[in-house]
Amino acid sequence: MRKYFLLSAVALLATTSANAATDYANMDISVNITYATKINCTQDLSFGQVVIDANATGEQYVDMIEDGFISDKSSGVVSVENSHAGSCDFNLPQNLNGKTIELDGGVDGDLLPSVTLHAFDNYLSGRLNIPENYVSGGDYSATITIIKPNE
Repeated sequence: MRKYFLLSAVALLATTSANAATDYANMDISVNITYATKINCTQDLSFGQVVIDANATGEQYVDMIEDGFISDKSSGVVSVENSHAGSCDFNLPQNLNGKTIELDGGVDGDLLPSVTLHAFDNYLSGRLNIPENYVSGGDYSATITIIKPNE
């Protein structure tokens, strides 16, 4: 009986260690580190005070061009005051164009306004998008990081 037990144990050990397979893979890890000096832009982008008709329906918008001029607005926007384009002392990267930034603020549960950016030379402007079911007024803002392109 002992003979069969030892044979079984040896057979079990032989099959599990001989047939065991381990899969593996290699993965490279890399990084390119550069150093940046914090610079300031000369003026922030601001849509100022936007007044919307209380009976307006649908999404509302305000379009601003490079020099801060309001080029277009939806019919529900009554007025736009104290708006200005953002500007920096360097040409802004073109990858900002079309990027949409959601603004923070308001009341929890509200749909938030957003800005679709437009960079031209050293100016930053864009379209302010105000959702159809926008509920409360108030101040909304966001901060973006702009990487100065190598010239």
